[in-house]
Amino acid sequence: MKSCLTLIGLALLSVCASGQVSAVGTPIKLHIASGTSTGTSLAYTPTGNSNTVIIGGDLQTAASGLTATDGTTSLTLGGTTPTANSRIQFVFTLCNLTNTTHTAYAVNWTGSANGNFWLQEYSGNTGGCNTTVTASSTTSGSTCSGAGCTSSAATTSDISIVLDDANDWMVCLMSDGGNAMTMTVGNQRLNETNSPEGILGDNTASSGAVHCTATIGSAILRMLAVELRVSGNASAITLGPNMTVGGSITF
Repeated sequence: MKSCLTLIGLALLSVCASGQVSAVGTPIKLHIASGTSTGTSLAYTPTGNSNTVIIGGDLQTAASGLTATDGTTSLTLGGTTPTANSRIQFVFTLCNLTNTTHTAYAVNWTGSANGNFWLQEYSGNTGGCNTTVTASSTTSGSTCSGAGCTSSAATTSDISIVLDDANDWMVCLMSDGGNAMTMTVGNQRLNETNSPEGILGDNTASSGAVHCTATIGSAILRMLAVELRVSGNASAITLGPNMTVGGSITF
């Protein structure tokens, strides 16, 4: 928890102690096999109030009008990757707003689609959430351009961000539209082996850059990142080349 002392008088002074981010609760995942759905429910009871819930997803068919809710409060769309091969990846954030009585989590969209969905709860990110981050990504043996690539030589994929604060966490969503993935650097929270295959994971570092790395096959690659901050105020970070809101980069 972060405790703060604020004095109001001739001046405003705020002194805060940093928190410590932790993955809490039991993560859930859902695969929708048919292509006729326009939404899905992810019933989940948070472990506490004022925590953060991350919902990631990857739809097999391009869809618009993405929204998410806990049944009462709308989640913030942290970002989407550009559509590639009629697929779209997205991440939603409910930052420090969980309520143990709000359990009707759901994702909805316009247009029939099938795909995969992941949900993970975090505590301790009392500095907020950065949903706009500058991410760097690499793949091995791949020549890529535009919205995606399909190089059979690609065997690993990596996404990283430079942390705003020591011991911040990066939550990463990595999707491979045709092959199973295994995380080799970072904490693999959820892994879906049904197409479009993907991983929701996280990692932290004492300073500098933090990475999520996975082994992959030959397919369209999509990645998104959200930073969970232990101190300070969440603020937008300038996007780098070939980046979209949410810190996404595609190959």
